[in-house]
Amino acid sequence: QQFRISTYSPKYVAGLTIEDFLVGPSKLGMGFPPMQSEPYEPGSIQLFPPEVYIREKIRIDFSNFDYGKKKLWMFQDIIYSLEFIKALPIYYLLDNCSQRVLAASALACTNFTASYYSFTHNSDRTYYPDGFTMTWSKEIQEQSPDSTRFYTEIIKAIREVKLDKREYALLKLILVCNPRTRTVDQVSQMLLIHSLFRCTKALLSYVLARRGVKKGPEIFGKILSIVEVVNKLTTWQKVSC
Repeated sequence: QQFRISTYSPKYVAGLTIEDFLVGPSKLGMGFPPMQSEPYEPGSIQLFPPEVYIREKIRIDFSNFDYGKKKLWMFQDIIYSLEFIKALPIYYLLDNCSQRVLAASALACTNFTASYYSFTHNSDRTYYPDGFTMTWSKEIQEQSPDSTRFYTEIIKAIREVKLDKREYALLKLILVCNPRTRTVDQVSQMLLIHSLFRCTKALLSYVLARRGVKKGPEIFGKILSIVEVVNKLTTWQKVSC
């Protein structure tokens, strides 16, 4: 979360590829200072459904975007997720091809991160660290229910189980290291399965300790189901955009 509010603010320019951000060690521990020391003024981002600007062939121009004062969240949050993935010990145990396959989970990781942050700030829709909240009209919700669901459904699932910070951290690792949706070599597959097993076992132990042996197993199942919610909405996002 400190990384998201920091002065590290990569710019969106034409020609960028995932390769540009996979070179070198993770920037996660570089200690960037906060972008702004004063509290942000609350604001709103009007939802513009992807099917609208795709149908109308609308191009969004970010050439004059002020990266010194604002964040281009849908782009920069993916970069922050890539830096998080690069900081994981398992990342450096994989070959180059498998590293890139693992990095493909950055979009799902981004959606989960933004949703948990919104949940911790008592918002029922995506809320960003600069004080901006996704908003839409009743008309937009009726025209594009999937778009509005994208910004609320993960938060709703998180709120249902009252996910705490440790559960969130472990579930994020499970989301990233899930090998079932990957195409990697056999050695990397085994490494991912081992990492997934360790994280799942740690999550189960913690949930049982926190929730009790009576309610714990049911809640554990609901917590794991959040991964499916995130993946389903991320798949919709990729197809729509």
